[in-house]
Amino acid sequence: MKKVSILGPSSANEETYGEAERLGRFLAESGIQIQNGGYTGTMEASAKGAVSVGGTCHGILMDVAPKGNNYLTSSEALPLWERSVKLLSEDCVAFWSATSLGTQWEVLTAIIAPRFSLPNKKLVIICTEEEESQIKVFYPGKDTSRVFFTRTAAMAATYLL
Repeated sequence: MKKVSILGPSSANEETYGEAERLGRFLAESGIQIQNGGYTGTMEASAKGAVSVGGTCHGILMDVAPKGNNYLTSSEALPLWERSVKLLSEDCVAFWSATSLGTQWEVLTAIIAPRFSLPNKKLVIICTEEEESQIKVFYPGKDTSRVFFTRTAAMAATYLL
């Protein structure tokens, strides 16, 4: 079964929460298992969406905070770097957040993944046009054929199918 990692902040406004829930539901309906960081916000929403249609969500938690949200169908707790490697070892979709340093770190690590001997997987970033311009500053001259920018969860899912 194909897996997709959903990256995003642990706090989300109503619109972002709804988009994350729709993404989880759409991917699960397409037969894709999702995994995420396992906590609140976009992680909880995507898990809720997947589970609502009979899908699964595997939470990859930090070993220092091993309690995940109630929608996870399975979980594991790992040290921070191992957690990041596991999340970034699949195609990823990220809900960009200017205030979430954890999500920013994951996205930027995914962009420069080959430097860390991580797989060169697809990365779909859901963000505004302005945020897209800001993110692109971090990879001038790099191969971006696997990085896609979109504004909605529905469009993000089309890149992953």
